[in-house]
Amino acid sequence: MIRPLDWAALALMSLAGCSANESLVVPSLVTDCVGVAPETVRVASYNVKSGMETTLDQVRDTIEQMSPDVVALEEIDVNEERTGNVDQPRVLAERLGYQYAYAATINRSGGTYGIALLSRLPFHVVERMNLRSPFSYEPRVAIDAIVCAGDVPLRVIAMHADILTPSANVEAIAKRLDGHVNAGTIVMGDFNATNDAAGIKTLKDVGLHDLLAEIHEGPTFWPSNRRIDYLFADPILKKHAVGADIGTSKASDHFPVWADFNLAHGL
Repeated sequence: MIRPLDWAALALMSLAGCSANESLVVPSLVTDCVGVAPETVRVASYNVKSGMETTLDQVRDTIEQMSPDVVALEEIDVNEERTGNVDQPRVLAERLGYQYAYAATINRSGGTYGIALLSRLPFHVVERMNLRSPFSYEPRVAIDAIVCAGDVPLRVIAMHADILTPSANVEAIAKRLDGHVNAGTIVMGDFNATNDAAGIKTLKDVGLHDLLAEIHEGPTFWPSNRRIDYLFADPILKKHAVGADIGTSKASDHFPVWADFNLAHGL
């Protein structure tokens, strides 16, 4: 836990040079979204705490039990000493049968730390978005991708907000989307903010719906009994939502969250 009196010092530490380079691991991309859309698509978000709460195998088992078509993973390591020099997104993707994109945010102990997006659905576009903000504790990044559910393109933005400046990070996503919230837009991740925060309101103001608040409210960061993880969808996609849930696995200090969409008849 970070004490309030430590925040300024920690912000200066982050500005002193722990940022990762602009690296982005991109899977093979398809030219177009074609084929028949699956009847149901499940999207999920899970802060895995680098597998340090339990083990990476237990994190994998939790994801396997959820069986998402697309899952955003926050706090994931690549070749860091603290987690055995394992390329965690690659290992999880291989063991689960997914493709993956990975965006590093911090260089640390010989490796990097960041976020990943795993998908059974083909990737069409993958972009990295830096979420810079003054006085942040750590640099943050989002992955802005399009995956293909048959001939239905789904825009998925995965993010992990900073603990000191979460609203600034979320507002950067809202600004990117303002006027461009098209059918099939999802924003998800660990926002490090409760639903009364300014950044959450900003996402709602650009037209997105907080599915967990509307379908299944509850805590997602179990040590403090707060909800700080989110799944947002645009109005058209929200009409196709047939459920949302919060898991109970304690393989991490966050519960996984997911939502299901019926795309049998497209959007």
